[in-house]
Amino acid sequence: MNKKESEKKPTIITRNKPQKISRLKKATRKLIEQKGYLQVTNHGIAKDAGVSIGLLYKYFPRGKSDILKSILADFNVDLQKVLPMITKSNWELELKHLLEAFVTSHKENIELTKAMEIAMLSDQTVFQDSRAIAQEVISVIPVFENLFDLGIIPRKMTKKEIIANSTIIDLAIHHFVFYRNFPAKNEEEFSDYLLSLTKKLFEIHEL
Repeated sequence: MNKKESEKKPTIITRNKPQKISRLKKATRKLIEQKGYLQVTNHGIAKDAGVSIGLLYKYFPRGKSDILKSILADFNVDLQKVLPMITKSNWELELKHLLEAFVTSHKENIELTKAMEIAMLSDQTVFQDSRAIAQEVISVIPVFENLFDLGIIPRKMTKKEIIANSTIIDLAIHHFVFYRNFPAKNEEEFSDYLLSLTKKLFEIHEL
């Protein structure tokens, strides 16, 4: 080895945490869609993602339930980016579009939605974690706060009230998407029903 070669800086191997977390999420989603949540194991996720089981637990201490919550959190972040600009002239139409977007999201990610429900029912820790319950609906809070600022919602509601009301809407969507025996013949009727339900829950009266 000549002098120049010996003076070369050693190659630095980066562990690339974001990439490995992304691989774990992709593997979890794929396996849930293929097998169902209960059949997916943490070792299976680690193997599919090409990482060690120790690394999986390092990033997600509770294993697959933590990974699942992180995946749903990503959906929430993406939805925040496309929240509508609510005005007094368009609020009803934009609110309806937002509700329809929730229905579409549930349909497109039905296995993940089922998995979250199963995780909360089968894991007491997940069930008690209020963030897990609020994860899907927390993004709508700015919308309803904006409706209050515009005078469309008559009284200021707490974040807890908004989450509680939004959870009721979320449950209605689950019932419609999962069982299809909701008192609505089609998605258009269900969209109208959701808008009516939202108005009642948030005490919105026609202006």
